[in-house]
Amino acid sequence: MRIIDIILLFFLYSFIGWLTEVLEGLINRKEFVNRGFLVGPICPIYGFGALFMIGLLKNNDNFIIIFLLGSLVCTFLEYVTSLILEKIFNTRWWDYRDKKINFNGRVCLEVMIIFGIGALLLMKVMRPIVSKAL
Repeated sequence: MRIIDIILLFFLYSFIGWLTEVLEGLINRKEFVNRGFLVGPICPIYGFGALFMIGLLKNNDNFIIIFLLGSLVCTFLEYVTSLILEKIFNTRWWDYRDKKINFNGRVCLEVMIIFGIGALLLMKVMRPIVSKAL
């Protein structure tokens, strides 16, 4: 993959992540919430997560492996990102302590499952479409 492709994919998936977060806020809270810590419609954690998934799973067609690795890698990324953002900005950007199964409020089983489903959507639906476009 060319460096320009990697950069384009990073921004595309960062935007899709931001859009997903905003839509979730509109649906569940009935209000616009500009998610993320940057100016503009991007959430870099989604761009990095998507690039990690593509790099790890590009040659894998097994739905179970994609789901499990997607869940684990993205949950690890979310946990580490939460720690880093808290150290830099001295605030929590998300908190799952109200969820039944969580680890230090930074990650939870519910979102871990969503990450697995997201990995499947990324690898089986979005990636083929985006690859063709590139």
